[in-house]
Amino acid sequence: MQIQNREGTVLFEAKAEYICTGDLDYLNLRYAELAGFDFEGIMLTGVNLSDANLAGANFYWGSLISVDLSRANLENANLQGCSLVNSTLKGANLRGVNLGPDNLGGPSSIEGSDFRNADLRNAILDSAIYDDSTTFSDAYDPASHGLVHRRDFDAELNDGSG
Repeated sequence: MQIQNREGTVLFEAKAEYICTGDLDYLNLRYAELAGFDFEGIMLTGVNLSDANLAGANFYWGSLISVDLSRANLENANLQGCSLVNSTLKGANLRGVNLGPDNLGGPSSIEGSDFRNADLRNAILDSAIYDDSTTFSDAYDPASHGLVHRRDFDAELNDGSG
């Protein structure tokens, strides 16, 4: 399996037909062409996916820690139940992205991530957990888009109603 950029340059090549956890950690995959790629359950740490085309990609139950997705195209990508923590999504195209709960009702987490200037039109963000270190553009109100602050999520769990 190969991952290439827009010019066809090989950025990563796996000898197997699948990617193992850790295979992509800390790689520079800037400008990668991964539209529609199935990353279900993948764990990525420190990967540079800035300016990558990830339209329609599947990150269901994925764990993306400190991943740079600046200006990446994630239009209509599936990130249900995903942990997208301490990552950068500045200027990313997130139109129609699904960051809602997984099939078991578990929320996605976007704690500590930077969404400034990201295009969140038609994004599904119901129940996604954010915290004080999560940043959005000035006019964006996370609560009005269905996101839940970590302290409210924890309080609901602790009082037994969640």
